[in-house]
Amino acid sequence: MVKKLAAGAAGTQRLLARYGAVLVCVRYRKDATGSRRFTTLALVVDERPAKPANVQVRIGYQETALRQQVMAAGGTWDARQKLWNLPKAAVLKLGLKDRVVRKGG
Repeated sequence: MVKKLAAGAAGTQRLLARYGAVLVCVRYRKDATGSRRFTTLALVVDERPAKPANVQVRIGYQETALRQQVMAAGGTWDARQKLWNLPKAAVLKLGLKDRVVRKGG
């Protein structure tokens, strides 16, 4: 049997006092015979900003103005694949959704 409690719920106060804001949840488990109870914790051990999802877009060599916009939006050129890597949010903002190159194609 497993009982899972969110941090701050009744039954987690002692552990919340010990671990503070990094405590996510507490689980109480019993072994197969039911004679032993185990307490397990979920803790946040690292936090950092998520990297934006990048996609690849095709832009023609002659499209100089568009290339400048892509570079200004954080795009980088992948010379090996001859495609631009650009954050997905920038692709949507610049209206380049139809130029996205699907993986494997």
